[in-house]
Amino acid sequence: EAELIAAAEAKVQADIIAAAEAKAQADIIAAAEALAQADLIAAAEAQAEADIFAAAEAKVQADKIAELTQRSLLEAKLRYDLAARADALAEADIFAAAEALAQADIFAAAEAQAEAELIAA
Repeated sequence: EAELIAAAEAKVQADIIAAAEAKAQADIIAAAEALAQADLIAAAEAQAEADIFAAAEAKVQADKIAELTQRSLLEAKLRYDLAARADALAEADIFAAAEALAQADIFAAAEAQAEAELIAA
């Protein structure tokens, strides 16, 4: 009877130890899984943050390029307008010079005519 009791106690103790070991192992696995999941979440968050930062940086670059393009277009239009004004001024100068020459020719002809009439008289 003492042997049966000792055997039963040993069996109970072995079962308790096995259950404790199984529980400890399950706890270790659960902790490892929780750590792995936390690492995955942290990595995903870091990636999302990096993506947001990269997108913001790309937007800033795109805005700078758009601003430079706009400025270049405005400068080109200004140069075109200035060239058109210079062209118009040059045309006006040419016209004024031609008009002055024509008036000088008319005056010279009138003067020559007056001289010829004086000589004839």
